[in-house]
Amino acid sequence: MKKKTPTDYRLYIHLPIRAYKDRRMQKYRQALFVLAALCSHTDFRGICWPNQATLAKQLRVSRQAITRYIKRLIEWGYVKYARKEFKGQRGNCYFVIYEKKTTETMARKNVSLVKHDIPIVEQEEAKKTLNKLSTDKDVRATSRVAKDNVTATSDVAANATSDVARNVSYNVINNKIGGVNRKRQLMMYMKKAILETYGRDFQYNYKQEDEAQKILDCGVDLDDGVFEKMKAALIWFNKKEPRKDPPNHINFFKSFIINKGYKNTKSKG
Repeated sequence: MKKKTPTDYRLYIHLPIRAYKDRRMQKYRQALFVLAALCSHTDFRGICWPNQATLAKQLRVSRQAITRYIKRLIEWGYVKYARKEFKGQRGNCYFVIYEKKTTETMARKNVSLVKHDIPIVEQEEAKKTLNKLSTDKDVRATSRVAKDNVTATSDVAANATSDVARNVSYNVINNKIGGVNRKRQLMMYMKKAILETYGRDFQYNYKQEDEAQKILDCGVDLDDGVFEKMKAALIWFNKKEPRKDPPNHINFFKSFIINKGYKNTKSKG
């Protein structure tokens, strides 16, 4: 039986702007695709460690081609080999150079040089949105954030490594307290929990919002307690499966949110 390809819920990739202007990329277009594939795996620091077999399968080329183009990207100053993320890690770890002055050491310390290029107004508005998301106590407070119609396509918090590499999208654009706003808020709690626990962004599509609405229909009160349960679930999962990526679907949190499996899981952790 043919193995089913897992669904990819990511919505976009952030590339260094200089890459698409580079004439060498126009001559060796496959190199740009390999760079894009690496960028699709980076965390908020610009670091990733996909194996070459995975990249070859995604791009439908040979592993030898992946090796060859990664070598070119290193020579051209778009990628560097990074130190291992954890003990016993196999395969290479890569650091994508979004900004030439940002070193791997700076990235690991969450020091950004790119953030200063973002308009001050956008920085301040995005910071207000993130602060409200982390401090609001109830749905009405969430409504006040929504009424601001603030759309921040990059997390411009002061401790960001690279605001481009961070790849965080906080879209709060609905000014209603109805179901659409609540299910989106639940997904944003999930994004925030993954970011704080794993240090990486999570991309979701509208189908996941529909699943989030089903959870809310079970009588869930959307408050800070829901976020804390989601974060506790991720901490438990990370201890149990330290080498795996964070869960990528809202249904993973269902039993934790509606209190059917939360106590048992908590005691096991």
